[in-house]
Amino acid sequence: MQAANMADNNLIVIFHPQEKKPSGRALVKTQGLIRFSEALAKCKPQDDIVASLCEVVRLPASYVAIGKTWPWLKKRVEVPCGCGIAYPSVLITLCHIYDRHVLDLKDWSLSELVEWTTRTQSQME
Repeated sequence: MQAANMADNNLIVIFHPQEKKPSGRALVKTQGLIRFSEALAKCKPQDDIVASLCEVVRLPASYVAIGKTWPWLKKRVEVPCGCGIAYPSVLITLCHIYDRHVLDLKDWSLSELVEWTTRTQSQME
């Protein structure tokens, strides 16, 4: 809020500080207190692992929200399944394993994916 006064034809502007409201970024950092592997373990099996993760921690369903909450997910990682992934960040690799190996091929279980994520998180943080 500001007030303007005129004194001797000179404009005087007075700024009144406003109470700061918490930004969305502060909210994301607060939610980052839960370990990613814990959030993953709480996911309900469904077609979209990103939406499921975001639902668990009450984030908008997006890669960006997950990356802001857990920045280590953007780091590159060795792909444990041996498939060729163009940019093997932890998040892209996790989505690949979930989509291809947990849902399609069924050669990984969700609990194995959680175990891999727990080990990877411990190494990355």
